[in-house]
Amino acid sequence: IPKSVTKIDTWAFSDCSGLTSIVVANENSRYDSRDNCNAIMSKGNTLLAGCKNTIIPNNTVRIGTGAFDGCTGLTEIIIPESVAKIEDFAFSGCSGISELIIPKSVTNIGWAAFKDCTRLKKVEFSEGLTVIADLSFSGCESLEYVDIPQNAKSIGADAVRIWSSTCRKACQVGRFSCVVVWIKNIIEICTFRNQSFKPLISKLIHKHI
Repeated sequence: IPKSVTKIDTWAFSDCSGLTSIVVANENSRYDSRDNCNAIMSKGNTLLAGCKNTIIPNNTVRIGTGAFDGCTGLTEIIIPESVAKIEDFAFSGCSGISELIIPKSVTNIGWAAFKDCTRLKKVEFSEGLTVIADLSFSGCESLEYVDIPQNAKSIGADAVRIWSSTCRKACQVGRFSCVVVWIKNIIEICTFRNQSFKPLISKLIHKHI
């Protein structure tokens, strides 16, 4: 990215699944690729666009809207403790990711942030997370384990749509035939499309609040 570039729109690198390197010229006044991160960073410490070889810098505070959207070549990502928000569609369609750890610094996961990460099997949230927005993990058809933190206050509509399509009965409270879900202190939870599943969620909420 040359020094003359002063504006990079959201989704600029969407679906660039084969992209291996991103370098911003040192003289650019708006953007940088600090620490050889293979990403476009704003001077305000938001990661705007990444590729399959991106290493998220330790001073990143936000992972921007659509930053890795459609990056199917991304197989592993480490989110540093500095990140506070993962914005809408940040990792949508990153079908190569199989495991994800959300650090305690993250308080908000945006709309469809991990939608259609079809190989994602395990998600570990930390206690700092309070909001999981609509469709955050919708379409994650391989998901086997989700651990909802105690501080979570809101889970958006169809946040994990796989619940409504594959979880037909509970083996015991909090444990499903295909997904483990610990619901401890949820104040708001989505309306599931599978109506037969709603009483079970209600049972879990009343037991744990």
